[in-house]
Amino acid sequence: MRKLTLDDLQEIKIWMYRNARPIDLSIWQYYFENGSKDAVLSSLSFYQNSDGGFGHALEADSWNPNSSPYTTLTAIIILKDIEFADKQHPIMQGIFNFLESRAYCSENGWHFNIPSNNDYPHAPWWEYNMEANAVEGIGVTAEIVGFVFKYAKEDSEIYKKALTFSDVIINKLRTSEHYGDMGIGGYCVLLDSIKKAKLTSRFDCN
Repeated sequence: MRKLTLDDLQEIKIWMYRNARPIDLSIWQYYFENGSKDAVLSSLSFYQNSDGGFGHALEADSWNPNSSPYTTLTAIIILKDIEFADKQHPIMQGIFNFLESRAYCSENGWHFNIPSNNDYPHAPWWEYNMEANAVEGIGVTAEIVGFVFKYAKEDSEIYKKALTFSDVIINKLRTSEHYGDMGIGGYCVLLDSIKKAKLTSRFDCN
């Protein structure tokens, strides 16, 4: 297997420092330069809205400033990647506020795209489309549910809602052949989360 040389790494570093957004640079520094979690959190906070969700092109292919489930999931993944788990931190509390508001979700789960995407520059797959939401929302919902199972209180409304959404998307796994681009990856995250939350007997995952 070919490995990066030190010259290759230096070339990438120069590109990052010349071109990367602060959030991406802080993540680079975290992985390769002994950077801090606090620096990542500080950069990430600028993408969080007053409703607790995330927007403002944190997902770089959608420049919508408004909060959406997918862009909020992008923030959740960043937090997971840097192993940040402080449930009392304002960023985490904000995420739960957004999820508990049930913005952009239906009885099937959270939506992949939202109407206001159309008002801002975006890649074609971010065009608002409820048919796409029915499929692509599977992966988004699965991963958000995993976050809820890990951090929410079991007697909270959002935890109960996550259980309901899990029932819906697990049933789709048994009855549908189409799970979207994120679906299988989302199911893997969900299965791991179910095991860690000791919910395997409820979902017959043994």
